[in-house]
Amino acid sequence: MPSGPTPVCQGQIGVTYTVPAQNSTVNYIWTLPDGTTQTTTTNSITINFSSTAVSGTLFVKGWNTDCGYGLNSPSLFITVNTNGNPQITGPTSACMGTTSTFTITSGLNSYNWSVYGGNIQPVIPGLP
Repeated sequence: MPSGPTPVCQGQIGVTYTVPAQNSTVNYIWTLPDGTTQTTTTNSITINFSSTAVSGTLFVKGWNTDCGYGLNSPSLFITVNTNGNPQITGPTSACMGTTSTFTITSGLNSYNWSVYGGNIQPVIPGLP
């Protein structure tokens, strides 16, 4: 079975997955979830998840010149979380000493709010 991180986020790059090396295997054939890119013929693969990548199964098969493809196709289900497109709603101005309520909508599960020079911004893990 491939090992590597799951879940991952859309737009995440350089995510490595591996399977144990097999003595007689010449090439490893990887099948990737939709919206991912990379090619390799080794027992390790580094994947880039596009901004449109979706959850799916990562498969790998061994191949050699004597036997062709191996019978097993170990797999790993990868959950790809959306980064969301945060939309903040609330008043555009406020008076000192008053309280204002802001809301945020996106597909994310947690947020940290910070005030920078009088501007309120969410600090969302994984987003610049």
